Amino acid sequence: MAIEAVQRARLTGVKIPVTREVLETRLAGLPDGVTVGPRRIEVVFDNAESALVKLVALVQAFTHDLERFQALVAGGDDGTKEP
Repeated sequence: MAIEAVQRARLTGVKIPVTREVLETRLAGLPDGVTVGPRRIEVVFDNAESALVKLVALVQAFTHDLERFQALVAGGDDGTKEP
C-alpha cells in the first residue's frame, strides 16, 4: 500500500501552497525551526503542512545560496551572514 501511495504521488504531483516569501528564502532567512550546520539539517514542525512548507523553504534557500550551503555543510560558514 505504501508503495502504491508513493507511485500515485509521483504521478499526480504534490501541490504545496506557499507564499512568495517562502519561494524567496535564503539561508540567512530560514524559517524558525529550520537549522543547517556541518553534516546536519534539522526541521522542527507542528504538523504535516508546516513540515512541507519548511522543506520547500529549505530547498529554495539551497537553490538561491548553493555555494554558501556547500560551505556551511562543510563547516566553513555559519549561515548567518548575507553574501
